[in-house]
Amino acid sequence: MARVIGVQFHNLSLHAGIVESQILLFMNKGNADAEKTEDEVWLFFDEINTCNHIGLLADLIAHRMFLGKPILPNIRLFAACNPYRLCVNNDNVAGLKKTRVYKSNLVYQVHPLPDQILDYVWDFGVLKPEDEKVNS
Repeated sequence: MARVIGVQFHNLSLHAGIVESQILLFMNKGNADAEKTEDEVWLFFDEINTCNHIGLLADLIAHRMFLGKPILPNIRLFAACNPYRLCVNNDNVAGLKKTRVYKSNLVYQVHPLPDQILDYVWDFGVLKPEDEKVNS
């Protein structure tokens, strides 16, 4: 647990090797911390669409239910997802649109985002290499 801008902040880095019990443990820890305070507790799921449990994560975000109980009101859920990066003539194109994507055309593997969380998605685009170098 870390403190970020004055709130408790928990981060779970997701990937294809994450198992459901790790997500449940993360949520249990966040829930236990939130029960001890009225302050906000932020739970951040990083790279949500690289995980094989995207359905469970989408239910947490869209329905705010955990193990059949409502998530405490002082818990804020956040997630970041990777866009599809398509190989195009030794370059790549990124996006979050629901289009037919073939695994062989992807730079890395991601799962489609479930419809139930698409309303919560903001596409910030991709930084150009020259923009990344500005603050390096």
